[in-house]
Formats: sequence, structure tokens, C-alpha cells
Amino acid sequence: MQRIPRYRLLLQELYGCTPIQHGRASIQAALDKVTVSADHVNAMLRRVQDSIESAKVFERFKHCGALPPNSQRKLVGLSRCCRGFSNH
Repeated sequence: MQRIPRYRLLLQELYGCTPIQHGRASIQAALDKVTVSADHVNAMLRRVQDSIESAKVFERFKHCGALPPNSQRKLVGLSRCCRGFSNH
């Protein structure tokens, strides 16, 4: 996971140190691809973290009696089914 940001930094430095007359197009293309990859990895990590947080919330309210089956759970409906529960 840490390699992608390192590659981005390395390519940025290489791009900055490369004279214009030597052509920077291939370095820029590589930098663009690494940036897209890093953004994708970050988005996937956020999705995993969101899923973990959602699972924690559902676990907390699993005895509520109004939660839908696992395949139909949506965080949006949680506040509706568990109104009146305190945050403890």
C-alpha cells in the first residue's frame, strides 16, 4: 500500500529533474497512471473502512428486533428502526 505513494513522489521528482528537451511525456504518463491507481486504492480503503463502521453499527443494534436480513441492510434505514435508543 505504501509503494504507490512512493512511486508518485519518485515520478514527480524525476519529472521535475528531467530537462524539457529530453521529453517528459512518458514520465507524465506514468505519473498519471500512478495517480489514478493511488486514487482507486484510497477509494477502496474508504469503502472497506465504511463497511467496517457499518458492521459495528449493525452489531450494536442487532437486538433491536427491527433490523432487516443481512442482504437487505442499508445504513439509511437504521435510524428509522431504532428510534429512541440512546447512544451508549
